Amino acid sequence: MKFITFIFLALSIILFVFIVTRLFTKGKYLKTEKMETTDISGVFAVTFYGGADPKRVVLFDIEDDGYLFQVEDSEHNFRTVQGISGEEAVREAMDFIKSDRFSMRKILENTRVIGYELRPLYLSTRYGSSDIFDIRYRLFEEIVHVTVDIKSSIRKIYEQEWYGGN
Repeated sequence: MKFITFIFLALSIILFVFIVTRLFTKGKYLKTEKMETTDISGVFAVTFYGGADPKRVVLFDIEDDGYLFQVEDSEHNFRTVQGISGEEAVREAMDFIKSDRFSMRKILENTRVIGYELRPLYLSTRYGSSDIFDIRYRLFEEIVHVTVDIKSSIRKIYEQEWYGGN
């Protein structure tokens, strides 16, 4: 009887540790790498993030690669269109960000490209940096959780300009 109790207790502890680690594991942060071109091929789910202010970013999720991009924000702040070819996706993205200065980046899981991002660049005299974004990609169980924010060093200037904050 003691042996069965011991086995039950051991299995309970193992199960508890497994559940807790799954609940509190934050996943793995992915890297991005600058591209020199906007030439991409394939079929994409394209997420247009942002609106009237300069906080506009476009994400290109390669369809049928086993990964799904999920923006961590209100659904009112973005829209996703499925099944867009690379060339058309880039054209629509350029229209959306409304900037001649931009940065195109690969989103990497180890060395494998799982998506792309397009972000506008600004005159550094406006915000102190041409790149105002802090975009993070966290992979957890084939879902890429995406957070888009303004760099903390730029936030006050940005908010004063766009929202009249103090």
